[in-house]
Amino acid sequence: MTDNVELNQKISLDLEFSGAINNAVSQPLNKNFGLLLAMLQQDILDRKLIEKEPQKETYKSDIEALNHYRPHALATTEDHWHQQNTLSSYVNDNDFPNARLWECLFPPPLSLHNDRYRVGDEVKHNAPYDTQLKLDLMINHPAETDPTKLYDILNTLNSV
Repeated sequence: MTDNVELNQKISLDLEFSGAINNAVSQPLNKNFGLLLAMLQQDILDRKLIEKEPQKETYKSDIEALNHYRPHALATTEDHWHQQNTLSSYVNDNDFPNARLWECLFPPPLSLHNDRYRVGDEVKHNAPYDTQLKLDLMINHPAETDPTKLYDILNTLNSV
């Protein structure tokens, strides 16, 4: 609070920031303009700079404070399996209002594994054969680089 008061006092004392020079120019036959212009600081480097202090970005913490819900789980834990068993028992008993309430209170995780590059086994087995080969090469056999093989190829070409 005192920082704002000090800033306002600095602005009101400064002739340019307070608007006193602008008011003197806008009024016809006003002799104050010459006086105010003479009162200005000649050395512009010697003038005090009035800057507001940079405010900390608190909007992220404000948004998090407004969100009263717990975040979604990214991977499955043992508790999630028990919660899903309870949900399936509600559905088997045709107790759909309680099933909906249970699912709202305990949402399922977003994924079984917290790995965005993981491709499930069912997806691999149902993919076309050439895609399966490509996925198998990417996972099981990383590319090997051997700079001496190029030298061997060049030697065989030169000998021919």
